[in-house]
Amino acid sequence: MWFRNHERGTISKPFLAVLCVATVAFPPNLFANAIIFTYNGGGTAVSPRSYSDPAAWTCAPSCVSNSFPDNTVAGGSVAAIINSGQPDYVLLDTPGVITGLRLTSLTVGGSGLSSTLSATNGSSLTLGTADSPQYALVIGNGGILNIGESSSVALDMSSGTSASIDGGGAINLTNGSSLTLPSQLTNHGEVDVFGSIL
Repeated sequence: MWFRNHERGTISKPFLAVLCVATVAFPPNLFANAIIFTYNGGGTAVSPRSYSDPAAWTCAPSCVSNSFPDNTVAGGSVAAIINSGQPDYVLLDTPGVITGLRLTSLTVGGSGLSSTLSATNGSSLTLGTADSPQYALVIGNGGILNIGESSSVALDMSSGTSASIDGGGAINLTNGSSLTLPSQLTNHGEVDVFGSIL
């Protein structure tokens, strides 16, 4: 089958038909992924790094300057990983929305070393993902999500996603905080609730 006519520079009708079908079946943004933010590490339990500090994160493939894991700030779908391989302490100091596309929205821990995200002072975090095979939240081995002091974390499970707490992972709720969970939570770690709403 010829894709070019005998005249130089023209393309035959069968090739154009295949190109049109391919474009409709596989639009250019079909396989576009979220911007992945990876925490660079650092902070202490007494002096954690701020979640909103752009210097605390590395992003791939690229992101706008002065951004951190938040869909609005980053200008698109994002995913965040807090698991640098060293002790990590991050303070959620701003409301955040993380909705990953074909990725887990938020992963805390996994290497077995302490990775902690703390939401305090009324801060809020909403997590979700556009793909049902993925998790909106994974608390891995060594990962800790602390929610306290009237703060809230909500997992949007409208696409059928779920959440997972691996062995060695934990979610701690204290002081009037709330955690809105999906109907499906895989828990191999622990969830501790002290004067809070689950």
